[in-house]
Amino acid sequence: MTHLYVHVPFCVGKCPYCAFYSVNVSGGAVRGYLRNIFSEVDSYLPLGAVETLYLGGGSPSCIGEDNLKKLVEGLVERVGRAGEFTVEVNPHQVSEGMLDMLRGAGVNRLSVGGQSFRDAELELLGRPYRAGRIGAVVQMARRAGFDNIGVDLIFALPGSTLADWRCSLEKVVELGVEHVSAYSLSYELGTRFYHDLTDGKIDAVDEELDRQMYELTIDTLAAGGLKQYEISNFARCGKECRHNLNCWAGGEYLGVGPTAGSFWRGHSMMNGLMAENGGWEKVESEEVPGRDYACRVAVLNLRRRGGVDREEFWGRTGYKLEDLFGEAIKQNTARGLLEVDEVGVRLTREALGVADGVLADFA
Repeated sequence: MTHLYVHVPFCVGKCPYCAFYSVNVSGGAVRGYLRNIFSEVDSYLPLGAVETLYLGGGSPSCIGEDNLKKLVEGLVERVGRAGEFTVEVNPHQVSEGMLDMLRGAGVNRLSVGGQSFRDAELELLGRPYRAGRIGAVVQMARRAGFDNIGVDLIFALPGSTLADWRCSLEKVVELGVEHVSAYSLSYELGTRFYHDLTDGKIDAVDEELDRQMYELTIDTLAAGGLKQYEISNFARCGKECRHNLNCWAGGEYLGVGPTAGSFWRGHSMMNGLMAENGGWEKVESEEVPGRDYACRVAVLNLRRRGGVDREEFWGRTGYKLEDLFGEAIKQNTARGLLEVDEVGVRLTREALGVADGVLADFA
C-alpha cells in the first residue's frame, strides 16, 4: 500500500508564524505548480493501491476552487481514490461549492485550520475571519457529507491565558469533530513572530503556562471523547489519521511538491524550494541503513501514546529494542519518563511535555 503526501505550499497573505508562499491565484505560479505536481507523480507511476492521500501545506484551499478541483481530479485520475483522502482547508477560503466538489471527487477527510476560537488571537495570527466561522465551516462540511472532520489549534500564543485556551478547547469539543491537533506555537526562523520575539515586540508564553495549557488539552479533550493517540493529536475511536499513523509507525510514504519530504524504498528524500516557474528539484536522497532506520522507527513510535511495541519493532527493523536502547530505556524509566511492560515501552504522562529530550536519547 502506498501513502502519498502532496505539499501545497501556498497561502494568501503572509502568516506571522509560518513562511509559505503568498500567491496571486490568478497568476502563473499555481498553473506551473499543478503542471509540475502531475509530472512528479507520473514519474513514480505505477504506485499500486494508494491507502492514504494527504493534501497539506500551506493551505490547499487558497489556490481557489477551480485549481483545487484540477489538483484533486488530476491526482485521482493518476492514482485512484484513496481509502483515506484528506485535504487541509482554511476557514476563510471555504465555500459550500468547494466542499461539495471535494466530497464528490473522493475526499473523505477534512482538516480545518481553525487555530483559535478567540477573535483577538485570530487577528494576531493574521486570520481574516471570526471564531464563529470555524463552526460554520464544520456545519457546511457535514451538509456536504463529511463524517471525518479535524480541527487544528495552536496554544501558547503571545499574550494568551489559560482561560483563553480553555475557551478554544471547549468550543472545539462542542462542535463534535472527530479529530483535533493541538500544537504549541513555535517561533520559526524567518517568520514575523520570530523577528518580533527577537526584537522584543512580543513575549513568548513561559514554560510553566505552556505546560499547563498542554495538560489542560489532554484532560479537556479526553472528557469530550477525544483520546490522545500521539503527542499532539486526539481522535474519537476509529478516527485517527491513518496517513500520520503510518508515518509514526516508521512506514514508507511518498511526498511530492516543493519542500516535501519522503521516506521511500529505504531512502530519505527531500525536494527543493519552488522556483518562479512553479518547478522544483529533488535536492537530497540518502539511503537509511539498518541501525539508522531502527533509530528512526523508535523515535517515531515513541510519539504514539502506545509507544514502541517490541514485536512490531523487531518485525519492522530486525533489531530487538533493548539490544539497541537498553541504557536509554533504563535511565528514562528511572527518571519517571518511560514506562515498560510486557508489550513495549512508552512515554509516561509526565514525559509528554518534555518529549523531545527523551526522543533524543533514541535518535
